[in-house]
Amino acid sequence: MNYLSHFVFNHEVCGHPVVPHFVLGVAIPDLWPRVSRRRRIHWPSVRASSPTHASGQALRAGLLNHVAADAAFHQSGSFLDWQAELAAAQPRARHHAVRDFLAHVTLELALDHHLVHADPGLADRFYGVLAEADPSAAERHLADVGRVDARGLATHVGLFQERGFLRAYGERLALRAAMRFVLGMVRVELEPLPDDALDRVVDGAIALARPDAVWSDLRRSAAARRIE
Repeated sequence: MNYLSHFVFNHEVCGHPVVPHFVLGVAIPDLWPRVSRRRRIHWPSVRASSPTHASGQALRAGLLNHVAADAAFHQSGSFLDWQAELAAAQPRARHHAVRDFLAHVTLELALDHHLVHADPGLADRFYGVLAEADPSAAERHLADVGRVDARGLATHVGLFQERGFLRAYGERLALRAAMRFVLGMVRVELEPLPDDALDRVVDGAIALARPDAVWSDLRRSAAARRIE
């Protein structure tokens, strides 16, 4: 799932308390590729760690929450059905792994699109909570629990808040721009992939994705019940 889907599921669907360092911890796995593509968070260390400071405990809980929620989402019937349908609708000349990847990412973006459409103030609330967390402390906590050189995280958290791009996710063009950014980050070679072709994938994802179906799947999921 993407940033806003995690936020809504945790705090509006499940009713978890809104704790800034927890919210930032949930966001970090999606934000981390902007910090470094080489340095990896060591997840066994995250699971084995026992931070003593409350903000470190909250950050660790958020990190593990993200992993558990994503595992449940990616195994859910709704996601798997939507991904298969959206991948099958793409040109057969496109490699199947690329079709699956495009479907995967656009579906996650489409869920956030629907959430912003339904609640225009959602992104502002999300950014407002993040602003209450201390990015420098989060950088130190991540280095400790994740056994990773976390330098740069605080800077990128600030840039993420400053750019505020999630506010635009109610617009289809913003989803296309987000897809272009993701494809550039993972260095996927997709020539030619003109805007109208990418728009067809985005439109298909918007037509398929339904947050209520995801919430229902996750609440029934054994994997989701392990969310900390």
